[in-house]
Amino acid sequence: MIENFHFLRPLWFFATIPLLIFIWYYDGKIKTGRAWSKVCDPHLLPYIMNTVQKDIKKRLPWGGIVSALLVITALSGPVWQRVPQPVFSNQSAMIIALDLSRSMDATDLKPNRITWAKHKILDILSRRKEGQTALIVYAAEPFVVSPLTDDSHNISALVNSLSTDMMPAQGSRPQLAIDKAVELFKNSGIRRGDLLMITDGWPESSTFTSKQMVGHRLSILGVGTQEGAPIPLPDGGFFSDASGAIVIPKLLSGPLQKVVKQGGGYFAELQTDDKDLDLLLSGIKQNPISMQVAETEFTADRWHEEGPWLLLPVLIWAASVFRRQSILVFLLFFSINNEAHALNWQQLWYTPDQQGAAAMAEGKLSEASELFSDKQWQAVAKYRSGQYDAALKSLEGESSNDAIYNRGNTLARLGRLPEAVKAYNEVLKADPNHADAKYNLEVVKKAIKQQEEKKEHQDEGDKKEGDKKEGDKKEGDKKEGDKKEEHNKSGSDDSQESNPGKQQEAEKNKQASGKDQSNEDKAEADKKSAEQQTKDKKEDAAKLKAAQEAAQEAEKKKSAQKEGEQKPMVKSQEQLKSEESKMAMEQWLRRIPDNPGGLLRKKFLNQYRNRNRETSEIEQQW
Repeated sequence: MIENFHFLRPLWFFATIPLLIFIWYYDGKIKTGRAWSKVCDPHLLPYIMNTVQKDIKKRLPWGGIVSALLVITALSGPVWQRVPQPVFSNQSAMIIALDLSRSMDATDLKPNRITWAKHKILDILSRRKEGQTALIVYAAEPFVVSPLTDDSHNISALVNSLSTDMMPAQGSRPQLAIDKAVELFKNSGIRRGDLLMITDGWPESSTFTSKQMVGHRLSILGVGTQEGAPIPLPDGGFFSDASGAIVIPKLLSGPLQKVVKQGGGYFAELQTDDKDLDLLLSGIKQNPISMQVAETEFTADRWHEEGPWLLLPVLIWAASVFRRQSILVFLLFFSINNEAHALNWQQLWYTPDQQGAAAMAEGKLSEASELFSDKQWQAVAKYRSGQYDAALKSLEGESSNDAIYNRGNTLARLGRLPEAVKAYNEVLKADPNHADAKYNLEVVKKAIKQQEEKKEHQDEGDKKEGDKKEGDKKEGDKKEGDKKEEHNKSGSDDSQESNPGKQQEAEKNKQASGKDQSNEDKAEADKKSAEQQTKDKKEDAAKLKAAQEAAQEAEKKKSAQKEGEQKPMVKSQEQLKSEESKMAMEQWLRRIPDNPGGLLRKKFLNQYRNRNRETSEIEQQW
């Protein structure tokens, strides 16, 4: 342990230099005053130099000097042991939607808008160190290039292959791209995420409302200039509209800013430097829409600083300096009675809510519920510890939207589902965009439906059970009647006891019939036993045959494996002969450039054909 002792910030020890200068200067003044006192009478000193008498009585402030040294040592960070701590990763999610309509080929940004947009996407991917990212492209239809993933390098490999001519249908429908992004979020189980659209305009025919985002946030990076530029065609010339006029798309920031305002995000125009991304990404990072983090499988060690312990004597000294009765501070500190020992150290410096938050972070939920003074936090602690009845009681009288939402969760845990539905509806009435309440409401409704179906099945089962019991009862009554009838017959037989001859004859007949019956039962048992033995023999034969077949199969596999191991040795020379031809083939394959754009083009075309969506209604084909 002691061999690991060091200082994390040793440069703080340079602060001792001004401290030493102060000690030297102060000590010099004291020595000067004492020198005058040796050559002058004490009663004359006040008349010679007023300051000298004051300096004579002064001494070095050792308490302040020692406190200063302790503070400097604490700031330098003395450590000697490591403490393991888990590593957390950010679970934020962002979907980038790139506009690939014809207007992105405009040349007002050299060489064109789409080139600058792809560079910005690569810069965004390089900056996103944590969280999930996805990429979709759109024109008349949206298509997924990459779903939400933690590996941004896979997306970067596809960005450069994107172009406007790979879209199967041209136009501009950003609202469909938003729907596709929301669908991706939903399929990934993400309730709150960021959608960043990179586009050069918002058509007037496209309508947008905040309900379309379903709790997510929309930001836009505008591409282009207000002057605009024509759209060049591959075979020369420029793109023109139906009337033959050359189309000059311009960046209109007004409609884009209006959409962003409804989407709750940020807007920036594309710049040649990084100011646009700084504005967008810093705003998204500083105001995260979701604070979810996940603990990874990795751990990191950090040095545990022991410097704060050195500040305790400094605090005691500082308290005594600002009080004339300094001795009372020490008496108070050292004369704490037995009752005061129960006082927690944190109670001196933290509020009850802060103490409760610290206890809840450590997993001490029961203790946290007792420490919190805020009723809603009390309810949260009790809810997490499983004390649902106590949590519901803590929420009584709370009328805020969060309290009503928490009450709905607690009622759902207690199985009071109709009341939970009522609470969620009340939350959505106050805040229609409350995504968590919507999700929980659907879950509770499904649970209620399942309970109703289960109850119906149970009722049907009870009905069948009742019918079965009724039938058994009737059958029992019938058997009882048969027994009574048989008893009556036996009674009539007993009435014939007066005739001894007949009685003996009847007894003999009864013994003979019993003997015949026993012989028949024995024959039946022997027959069944023979059949069972035959059946057992057949089963044993089948098992033996299956075991033999399994052993033969294992032997075949073993022999085939041996042959496989021997073949490479036999064919090793043939492989050496063909090695040069294989290497030559690999070199030729390396010369063939990868073309992910062609694969994406075919993928988009197939998806477009399967959708069968009408695009003839699109007026703006760029």
